[in-house]
Amino acid sequence: MARTTPRKATPHTATILGLLITLPLSVSCGSLVTPDTEPVSAVQVTARVELAHRSAWLEQIERETRALLEHLRQTQPGFDARRNQAIVRKIVTEAHRQNLDPWLVASVVRIESNFDPKAISYAGAVGLMQVLPYVGKDIARRHEIAWNGWRTLQDPMRNIEIGTAYLRELLDLFDGDLHLALAAYNMGPTLLKRRVARGWRPNGPYVASVTRVYRDLREKAVQTMHLATLTGAWSG
Repeated sequence: MARTTPRKATPHTATILGLLITLPLSVSCGSLVTPDTEPVSAVQVTARVELAHRSAWLEQIERETRALLEHLRQTQPGFDARRNQAIVRKIVTEAHRQNLDPWLVASVVRIESNFDPKAISYAGAVGLMQVLPYVGKDIARRHEIAWNGWRTLQDPMRNIEIGTAYLRELLDLFDGDLHLALAAYNMGPTLLKRRVARGWRPNGPYVASVTRVYRDLREKAVQTMHLATLTGAWSG
């Protein structure tokens, strides 16, 4: 069975190492020495690497946030990019925190709530990622997310934290099978396991809709970022 695991490698590691390699450093007695400067300890070097890594990570978050905002502005009638900027940045940030593809998380939000943080389904699922309160409470407990009853899920930031953590758990539970994880997100893992045991495969409209949006969104967002890089539209 083919597996699809939307995991992303740690960004810009090679770039950071490349920058370090180009520095005119020499090693002396366990510390690094630059010409005409005081020795730099290994602890200081580690701190600088971590700072560079975080800077590169934040740059990637910003680029992907801009690309997602631009895509939504073009494709979602009435979408207010300025008002929703914090929500979109939170989607991208939490996706990376959970080692998920941001375009996948955005696609789940698109299908679940159409980016409406006040959405409540007939089944009682709440918010952007349409999380059921009893599921949200359990996820919040496991991931040490503050929980103040079901209204916690009406906070878009907490909703994204809980929803992305849940999606990560489902991908791990089903060995990285994206279709199974999405089906479990939609119907619950217990029911899905019973169906799979009887030979059922997730090919319903929910999984098809999310994967279609995911494929389209990812392709267009990558094109947007590539074009911005070529034109320098996002420089500075």
